[in-house]
Amino acid sequence: MSPIKPTHQRRARSPLAARQALPTRQRPRAFAHFEQATVADKANASLAAFVAESGLYDVVIEDSPVAYGRKTQNMNHNATPSKHYPTMSNQALLDFDLKQVCSPDCILAMWSPASQLPLAMERMKRNGFEYITAIVWHKLLPSGKPANCATKGAVLPEHELLLLGRRRAGVPIPRAGQGANYIARIHGVIAAIRGAHSQKPTLFHHELMRLFPTTKDGRPCRFLELFARSAVPGWDAWGNQTPGSAPLPPPTPAIVQVAPTMMQQVAA
Repeated sequence: MSPIKPTHQRRARSPLAARQALPTRQRPRAFAHFEQATVADKANASLAAFVAESGLYDVVIEDSPVAYGRKTQNMNHNATPSKHYPTMSNQALLDFDLKQVCSPDCILAMWSPASQLPLAMERMKRNGFEYITAIVWHKLLPSGKPANCATKGAVLPEHELLLLGRRRAGVPIPRAGQGANYIARIHGVIAAIRGAHSQKPTLFHHELMRLFPTTKDGRPCRFLELFARSAVPGWDAWGNQTPGSAPLPPPTPAIVQVAPTMMQQVAA
């Protein structure tokens, strides 16, 4: 009886064979980091052009498009940030140079979900700000009931933090007695009705204007919102959802857009 011949033989791979492209899920992490590094670089360039046109600001509020440290593009939940606007990875946010728009003595108000507090504190430190305190926004539905979103965690996220930081001397707070019935204070917990996804109540803008009206030299403070979603009276704005402002870089490198030379200043 003749020996049974194998039906399959493994062929040696030719060294000249073309390399096959790896599927997206198998691409090295460095590729994803390059994408987000590009996003940060373009955002920094766009902000630098805005600063060249508009100058520096004394009070800056920022509501960054945080991705919660994970890829959320394929999630179906309506609360997923990427379903409402392009998000930025943690590394891209760390590389975002927001201090270039801040005056030497400046106040920074940075929004942060409770789960992203370590990231916000690190970003504040990298940009040269000393953490002072925080304000808690208790989110409410129009009915007055707490507004929380679905989560697998033990704590229902029905609040958000507004961190306050100071650069050098910051901006002085007017003391009680300066003007009729003027008390420069703000409550640590503020309950307000929640609007569109991630949109913050404008009462926080007004409270910051009341809390920090003038610089230490007596000049009226200049106010700016980064990643703004709408125009607020008294505030200039930079962001891809502000009327008349330039778009931020796209979330993936597959779509290439050239950032405009400058971002328009929103009229007060």
